[in-house]
Amino acid sequence: MGRIPPLTGVKELVTVLDGLVGRPVGRRVLPAVVLEGNHERGAAFVTGYRDRLRDASGAALAPHALLGEALVEQAQRSVEPDVVLLDELTRQLEQTMPAAAGAARAQRRTLAEKLCVAWE
Repeated sequence: MGRIPPLTGVKELVTVLDGLVGRPVGRRVLPAVVLEGNHERGAAFVTGYRDRLRDASGAALAPHALLGEALVEQAQRSVEPDVVLLDELTRQLEQTMPAAAGAARAQRRTLAEKLCVAWE
């Protein structure tokens, strides 16, 4: 598992994120947390926390995605950068959806629709 680097103010953020992940979801809309930044230690925090979103067997505890610098650069070169980013975001969320959340095809359609509406 990765390690979350010590950053100022991060202890409180980790506690809040753990609380969100640990709550049963039911039919509620999942909260979205977006962490952005290109600083090396900030990226290490995001990848370190991402490892906490999986159990010991590697199964996802909560849907999550990491859109790295390479993807952002690829999107910037595209004619439709929004489509590139949303497609990858949808793919990653679909792949990390806990198994009890329904059929993969329905998940992808629902995720894509909600992301597009939120993006607009």
